Amino acid sequence: MAKTALVRLVPLGLIAAMGILGCSSDSNSTGGGGGGGGREFVSGDMGNGQSYQHVFTKSGSFPYYCRYHGGAGGVGMAGTITVSGSGSASLHAFSITNNTLQSTTIDVGDTVRWTNNTVVTHTVESDN
Repeated sequence: MAKTALVRLVPLGLIAAMGILGCSSDSNSTGGGGGGGGREFVSGDMGNGQSYQHVFTKSGSFPYYCRYHGGAGGVGMAGTITVSGSGSASLHAFSITNNTLQSTTIDVGDTVRWTNNTVVTHTVESDN
């Protein structure tokens, strides 16, 4: 007799609301967390109203892009987070609108939170 497995699907928005989606840079998870494939961060798909956040724990330049509307090297929907010095662990909230991603300079220890405010699915993924 064949065994049947019961699988329960949980909406991604609920997972994000529970704080499971946002990961810091010391996470090695993929597709919904940071550090996928040796990269600094990989958000996974974000639908309308969904957010992803990442804590930057080291200095450097972190180019990033949307998998669906941009590409590595600053192609299309892309930006750069430049991290230097140390600060007071501030939160930088970015709204994704009009297929654009922000470039900014922050301090080591700061968190960036991206929120998708469009009806189109987006990601934020670092080049490296």
